[in-house]
Amino acid sequence: MKRTGYGPQETFSHLVKFDLSENQIRQSVGNLSPGGRARLLLAIFAATAVNALLLDEPTNHLDLDALEALEEALETYKGTIILVSHDRYFLETAKLDLVYVLSEGVFTRIPDYTVYVKEAETRAEQLLRSL
Repeated sequence: MKRTGYGPQETFSHLVKFDLSENQIRQSVGNLSPGGRARLLLAIFAATAVNALLLDEPTNHLDLDALEALEEALETYKGTIILVSHDRYFLETAKLDLVYVLSEGVFTRIPDYTVYVKEAETRAEQLLRSL
């Protein structure tokens, strides 16, 4: 990893932290599973100190190990993350500082995702009853 200044051993140790096996580390990127590629990208982002991430449905195609690596990477990430996801469990468990919802072209800050979901479900039930 030339941009990081890591030597071969440091690079290997860093990649192992993202649950990449020795066999995966020695493969070409094209031969990695989608989850393996996601873990590799997260490892690269963490090592190169990228200061902003735009993640569009980041949990798609991830196995459980890759999902855990993503959650851990996002918890320790120091930069800005713009995250778009329909994965309710992921959004509920991710430790995000600020959460906004885009609805009808308007961004609204919500203080608590779980409370927001419960309120939205209540509104939906009321709407259904009124039909």
